[in-house]
Amino acid sequence: RIDEILSQNKDLLKRLFFKFSLQYLELKRLNLMDKYVDAVNKVKQSPASFTVELTVVDELVPHINDIKDFCLNNFGALCHLTIARDESYPNYPRLSKYSEEEYRNIWGDFDSAMFEFKLPLFEKKRKEFCYAGHWSYNIDFGTGAIAPCYGCRSIQNIFKDTKSPICSFPVACHCPSPHCWNNHAFLIWGDIVNFPAPRF
Repeated sequence: RIDEILSQNKDLLKRLFFKFSLQYLELKRLNLMDKYVDAVNKVKQSPASFTVELTVVDELVPHINDIKDFCLNNFGALCHLTIARDESYPNYPRLSKYSEEEYRNIWGDFDSAMFEFKLPLFEKKRKEFCYAGHWSYNIDFGTGAIAPCYGCRSIQNIFKDTKSPICSFPVACHCPSPHCWNNHAFLIWGDIVNFPAPRF
């Protein structure tokens, strides 16, 4: 699939961003580390952009040094870190037995700007006017369902009627989510105007 996508028009590839989820333990278990590295390096040599992201979970703590070595040896940089949420609770807290301070101390050595941006915003309800659903969407390419963001219900199916315009229903000040857990996307895109966030 990577080869197929990278064979497309180079001007289109410049607009494409790959998120490579580093499922470290599973890749090791299935002996797929080399294939993973190959896929990342193919994209690295293309006009597309990419990131290597590790969802931090407590089971990975004993493997931190191995993960660092893997990333540095194969990509020349450490991976970014993202935060796992516990969806068995309605407020979607961090999925970890560690306190926030312990958590930061354990994972802080990766020096991930993404992690540093996300962590203080995790479990903090957003009440500002949000333009998700007007300026950005979450699209399920399997079904065609679109939603303002991950925490909202679908507002339209773009596969059922491809000639109709996409609906515009900004979240506004009515975010149904306990917190913006994918703030590293929606807030950095500028969906909350003047929010102090870096930009892509």
